[in-house]
Amino acid sequence: MAIERFRRSRAGRVANIPNIRPVAAQEAARSAQSFSQAMDRVSRFAFSEAQEQYQAESKTRAAEIIQEKGAVPAIQEIVEQGGPQDLVEETVYEVGNRIATVRIGSMAKASMNQLVLDAEQNNSSFEDLDQQINDVVLGYTSALEEYSPEAALEARIELESNAATYKNNFAQAFQKRQIEELQGEALAAYESERQAYIAAAIEDVPPEVRQENLAKRRDNIEQLFIDAGFNPKTYQQTLIDLDKEAKESQVLMDFGNLDSVEEKEAYIENLRDNPIPELGVDETRILRNKLIGELNKTESGRRSVVNTASDQLDSFITIARAGGEVNQEQVTQIGALAEQYPELQVEFQEKTAMLQNIQAFRSMPPVALERTINEMRSEGIETEFQAEMVDLA
Repeated sequence: MAIERFRRSRAGRVANIPNIRPVAAQEAARSAQSFSQAMDRVSRFAFSEAQEQYQAESKTRAAEIIQEKGAVPAIQEIVEQGGPQDLVEETVYEVGNRIATVRIGSMAKASMNQLVLDAEQNNSSFEDLDQQINDVVLGYTSALEEYSPEAALEARIELESNAATYKNNFAQAFQKRQIEELQGEALAAYESERQAYIAAAIEDVPPEVRQENLAKRRDNIEQLFIDAGFNPKTYQQTLIDLDKEAKESQVLMDFGNLDSVEEKEAYIENLRDNPIPELGVDETRILRNKLIGELNKTESGRRSVVNTASDQLDSFITIARAGGEVNQEQVTQIGALAEQYPELQVEFQEKTAMLQNIQAFRSMPPVALERTINEMRSEGIETEFQAEMVDLA
């Protein structure tokens, strides 16, 4: 118990001892710490300044060395001595590699571009250009391989990417040129096939044979377009237009083979009621108007020919009545013309008969001529031609 009271009494006295802080000592410590930190900052700043100045001087000296010796020779010299020995040489090596890579890349690109231009001008094959571009990539990057494998690898990666672009562009241009040439040949061949197709459409053969021939030729033309790589939309329209042209040619041929005006008018009227499927209503109407124009033109020409021949016959009669001689060769020519123009035949027969009677009347004695006139009158005058014959006598 006494011991316990002693401990408590001692603890109470210790607790009551005042806490005295050494202010001066603490301030001195803080001052020393601040001074040390300030000196550290000054040292770091001075070192940083010196380092930056050294780096700047190294870059300047490196640039001078590269300018004096050239990028590749400068790199070669550093490699031969075992690698960079200081910051200047490290900078020379690094900058020289970049410069060499850029220059080699630039020269290689210029070479590849020229190869493409020459290949396009000379119409070279893709295989030849591919090999030439590969040689350019290998040749230019090999110049760096010995002194800077890293730079050579970087240059090769970039040049291979550029080479792929040049090859792809040439391949597209080469393919386009081949297609254009092939299509040009196909178009030239098509013109010949088109004419043959139209000829087959108007060929004088049975309809079933004609349709079979046309189908074969049409298949050949379509295959021609397919092989040449034409757009289906383009050549399908061309084939549709070709079918229309063939059908129109066939109609014109059939119309021209009709003999009489009545048959042609009936043919035109049938087109009015039954439009041609290949042409449709509108284009059939256009074709029908064309046929009407052809018919009118033909009839106008025929009338002109017939009227001219009629006038010639009248002039022959006038000459004969006046006692002149008629050119028989010209009469024969009009007779041949009358064979082609049925509407002229009746008139030709009547007027040539008049010419023959005029010549016969002129050779008769007056008594015989008077008896002939009386006989014609006694037989009766029922037509204008008979009246004209009596008048001529």
